[in-house]
Amino acid sequence: GLSATTREHLLYAPDHILTALLPVANSILDGNFPEILQIGAISSIPKDARRIRPVTLLEALQKAVDTRVNKRWLARMEEDGTMTANQFAWRIGGSPADPSDILAAIIEDARLFNETLAILLEDCSEAFDSMTDEALTIALQVSGTDVKLINWILRARRNQRRVVITQGGVSPLTTAMLVEGGVQG
Repeated sequence: GLSATTREHLLYAPDHILTALLPVANSILDGNFPEILQIGAISSIPKDARRIRPVTLLEALQKAVDTRVNKRWLARMEEDGTMTANQFAWRIGGSPADPSDILAAIIEDARLFNETLAILLEDCSEAFDSMTDEALTIALQVSGTDVKLINWILRARRNQRRVVITQGGVSPLTTAMLVEGGVQG
C-alpha cells in the first residue's frame, strides 16, 4: 500500500510495535475502517512486450485483519455445513484444480466416445465485489451468516480508494478512484 508496509514487516515486527497496532486492528474488527488504510495503490507489472497487468497493493494491516475474519468465517461455514459442497475455491482443502480436473475428464470422455462437446467458460472475477449490497445481504442471510458479520462486510466494502503508481510517482489522493469491494477483492 501507500505506507510500503509489507506482510513481512508485520510478521517480524517486535512485540512493542504489534502492541501499538493492536488498537487499530481491534477497531477494524469492530467495523471502524480508518480511511488511510482503505487506500490501495495500483502498480503495473509487464505481462509481455505490449501488455501490462495492474496489481493493487493494499495496506498490510487492513489485509491481515480481513484475511483473519475471512479464515474464521470459512472455518465456521465448514463446521456448520452451510457451505455448498459444489464450491471449490475458498474451501478448506479446496482448490481450483478440482474443477479443472473435472473439465479435463469431460473433454477426455467426449474424445473417447467421439461425442460433440460444447464448453462455456465464464470469467466471474470480482463477482463478489460487483454485487449490490442488497444482493450480497440476501446471499449472506441465506447462507446463515450472522447479522453482525454481514454489517461488517458491508462496511468493509465502502470507501475503498485506489491511487496509481507510475515511474513519475503516485497520483494525488484527491484524484484517487473510488471502488466498492472488500479488501480481498
